[in-house]
Amino acid sequence: MNWTFKNAMALTVVFSAAVSGAELKPQTAKEFHDYLSRAESSMMDRMQGSFLWVDESEQRLQRVRAGSIIVAPVQPKMPIPI
Repeated sequence: MNWTFKNAMALTVVFSAAVSGAELKPQTAKEFHDYLSRAESSMMDRMQGSFLWVDESEQRLQRVRAGSIIVAPVQPKMPIPI
């Protein structure tokens, strides 16, 4: 093995033990959990519904069938508060 590679591996092992993750405040953890719950609920609703976004609205579907190109933001409110 290359000397530099061995040193890099040794330093990685030494410093990885010293690095610790950040602690979240309880309020932050709760808000993130609430965000995940809303996102999962939204995904489950979409799984039960139509496959394509245009199929969710009769008006959109008619416009696409008439030859229009429809675009919209993925999320109506950006950035998403977490």
